[in-house]
Amino acid sequence: ADPRDEDLAAVAFGTTVLLERVQDFQISYFGVRDRNTEPEWYEDWLEQTRTPIAVRVRLTTPAQTWPDMLVRLPEVPQT
Repeated sequence: ADPRDEDLAAVAFGTTVLLERVQDFQISYFGVRDRNTEPEWYEDWLEQTRTPIAVRVRLTTPAQTWPDMLVRLPEVPQT
């Protein structure tokens, strides 16, 4: 291959595999979709005007099921 054809940006920061052989990867969003409901978990957070309260990551490999990773997001003032 001609080195002039290489995508230099693709290797600028390198590539790191964080975890091999991931079997299941899920992201869920906890929040209120409209003002008349209580917060609950959702599989997606598309076209929402507010930020979710938290995000949950679930991860499974052949070796183990990892504990849920929960991240509480900062409140963003509504405009």
